[in-house]
Amino acid sequence: MQLQRKVKIEKFFGGANHKQTKAERELGVSNEELTFRSKHGDHRREPIVVTDVPQEFVEELKANSQEQTSKVEEGKA
Repeated sequence: MQLQRKVKIEKFFGGANHKQTKAERELGVSNEELTFRSKHGDHRREPIVVTDVPQEFVEELKANSQEQTSKVEEGKA
């Protein structure tokens, strides 16, 4: 009886009910996501990894941060 329930659950959830291998763990996504990708061939949901940020963006972000900090300090005074 237990096995029948387990099979039904695995079919319902797409077979996501299994232990991850070491390689799957290193990908950093869930079993459900891996199953979805393999069944549907859909890789649009892969995580975006930012490896390089333009220096202009960093400087602009710092300038905006300093402006907001000074506005907050003015409001307290």
